[in-house]
Amino acid sequence: MIDAVKKRIMFATVDDFYFLTYAILITLDASGCKKGRFLKDYRKLGFLIEFTTDERLLKILEHPVDKRLSRLDTEHLFKSYTNGLGRRSEVLKILFRLEKSGLVILRKGDTHSLVDVSLSNDVPAEFFDKSIFAQEYSNVGRLALAVKQLTRLTLSTTLSKMYEVRGIKTWDI
Repeated sequence: MIDAVKKRIMFATVDDFYFLTYAILITLDASGCKKGRFLKDYRKLGFLIEFTTDERLLKILEHPVDKRLSRLDTEHLFKSYTNGLGRRSEVLKILFRLEKSGLVILRKGDTHSLVDVSLSNDVPAEFFDKSIFAQEYSNVGRLALAVKQLTRLTLSTTLSKMYEVRGIKTWDI
């Protein structure tokens, strides 16, 4: 039943704005980014969504750093990195729309070009049905354990902790 509900809101997850919207809102909620607590630098959301929606990535992230990943795991991790890069503009468009709808709060970050994001108090509590999205909430919890201070880290530090220490080369964004 729960999977049937999720499938109704998803089509092709790469291009599905409904899927991305739910993933953004669930990631923010599960990360505790509400009531004045902000996720530093919205650009991290594209990458966080990958881990929120893919349990295999969390297993890779939980793999000991000193042990080499399999080729397939390395490829999967790299694919999540490129997907995260590709989602930046869509995530920003969705965030601007969510701000206009009163569902998120955007504020100027520490640097003039960065935007921090938080859920507004106007999002109805029943919107976040933890029985339907139990796996996604669990994934965010596991991600927060694997990458400490996730909401406060800079983008480059986040990418380093999630990708670079596992052998994935990243570039400055």
